[in-house]
Amino acid sequence: MHGIDRGKPGGTEAKGALSLTDPEPRTCLVCAEFTVDLICETCKARIQGEAIVRKREDERGAAV
Repeated sequence: MHGIDRGKPGGTEAKGALSLTDPEPRTCLVCAEFTVDLICETCKARIQGEAIVRKREDERGAAV
């Protein structure tokens, strides 16, 4: 069984250690744009906005 070595070659980091000081760009889980976070700021704002709208609609439906 082989582990994934995420450390830099020749570096002093432990095998499999992730660097918190130099995040590598990756793709957003929602739109596939490059970001250092799992979800980019644009998608995060859209998701939060949709949740607020849904919550308001649910509250209005419960009050009637």
